[in-house]
Amino acid sequence: MKVISPTKLFIRAAVVAICLDLAGCTPEGGLTPRVLEGDWKLIMLQGVDVENLVTITWEFEEDGDFTFCYDNECYLGTWEWNAAEDELDITYTDGFGDNYVTEFEIDVLDKTTLSGDWKSDGYTYEMEFERVE
Repeated sequence: MKVISPTKLFIRAAVVAICLDLAGCTPEGGLTPRVLEGDWKLIMLQGVDVENLVTITWEFEEDGDFTFCYDNECYLGTWEWNAAEDELDITYTDGFGDNYVTEFEIDVLDKTTLSGDWKSDGYTYEMEFERVE
């Protein structure tokens, strides 16, 4: 039987703790709602800088509530991780009462950047968001 020294055990535990606290990852490598939670502003759409053209924000709450704002109109909905935790299932209702079920496949999610492909109404949009402080 191999014995691990207390120092090595402490270092391994510290690495896991830092990963969970700072990076928001899980030991399995998945993402956590804690990193996603908050307000995000669209800065790139299909590789084009849109910061001064249109205002689109997404707000994710830890309990699964979701708010989608386009310019000055906001719509409420819900979000949840898919089974592999690399894609979000987003549902929201617009101002006319129409329901939308969409998916957001995540490429990057860290403390400042959320990017990936948003699939809605048969179209796929490459989007990059920046966290709103």
